[in-house]
Amino acid sequence: MPLIGPLVFIKTPENVAFEEQVILNLKNGEKRIGNVIKLSEEITTIQVYEGTSGMNTADIKTEFVGKPLMLKLAPTMLRQSFQWCSVKPLMA
Repeated sequence: MPLIGPLVFIKTPENVAFEEQVILNLKNGEKRIGNVIKLSEEITTIQVYEGTSGMNTADIKTEFVGKPLMLKLAPTMLRQSFQWCSVKPLMA
């Protein structure tokens, strides 16, 4: 079944945490990054940052990293505001 939108819903695995980073491995070898945005006893919701275009529920294997998504920032970057999911600084 093709996916529509940035969310993937899976059966909740053991030992998964809220905001945990997830790597979604596709059959074609491509990897996409996401994180857990909602947990229940039965269903885990993952937000895929690179979108779900071309993804199919049968083509996904999830790999839970065990920690939240983190980015390293240079000191000069800390003084600027950025668009979400973009490296372009906002002009003041």
